[in-house]
Amino acid sequence: GSARDDVLETPWGQAVSGMAAEPVRGAAVAVFTPAAVAVHVEPPHGSPRNVLPVTVASIDVHGHSVRVTGADNPDGSVGLSADITAAALAELDLTPGQRVHFVVKAQEVRIHPAA
Repeated sequence: GSARDDVLETPWGQAVSGMAAEPVRGAAVAVFTPAAVAVHVEPPHGSPRNVLPVTVASIDVHGHSVRVTGADNPDGSVGLSADITAAALAELDLTPGQRVHFVVKAQEVRIHPAA
């Protein structure tokens, strides 16, 4: 994507707010861990700056941990992932093909110049 300071815009027009160690202008990447991502069935209201609409592509259960992976992005890049608990999966009743919202606080996102 392309960044201006603490906001990156993806090639498909999604703004991602984060933190940059130094001012970033031009080609950039936004980085965050799947554990920093909350999954919401309905669009949330509150302080998180990043609400990213995602279509669930896969759900992988590993004991008490679950990796929810979104479909590939419109530019063909790999979809986003969220790590949630098995209890959250049961409560949300997620299924592949379902439209959800991945939510990430800007404090959890790091914006870096693209290499």
